[in-house]
Amino acid sequence: MSYSKEEFRQYLASIGMGEAFIVRSLETIGVFEQVIGKPFETALVCDVLNADNKREYYSLWIVGKDYLSECKAFLTAEVVDYAAFEMVDYCEINKVDFAPGRAKESSRLRLQFSFIGAKCRNKVRAELKASGANCERLWTFFQEYVMRRT
Repeated sequence: MSYSKEEFRQYLASIGMGEAFIVRSLETIGVFEQVIGKPFETALVCDVLNADNKREYYSLWIVGKDYLSECKAFLTAEVVDYAAFEMVDYCEINKVDFAPGRAKESSRLRLQFSFIGAKCRNKVRAELKASGANCERLWTFFQEYVMRRT
């Protein structure tokens, strides 16, 4: 994956995000670019289905060559964290009704991992979740960015 604003916009629309949320997401990406000041390779949004079976978007992640960053509650706030992302030492994959390349509305994917960065003495843990078609994006993220660091 390589980040492009237009591709990211299309991705957000493909997971059911409305225009106002898309605009907010792109604004948040702009904040990432200003705060971090380094180029990044891709971005993804984590989502879950609530009790009413409606999608809730709860965090936006970006990954660069040597870092991982999250903006929690990105639709209402700008709380950005950042960590060097070099070596994954633990990973747990939880798939429900999901096979790569064949996501359906009932698909769920949760990825938990911990990693160590050169500038980080403590392990950092990450948890990313996706539902429906968004499972494909999270699976690609896992293959391209997590597994290459194991």
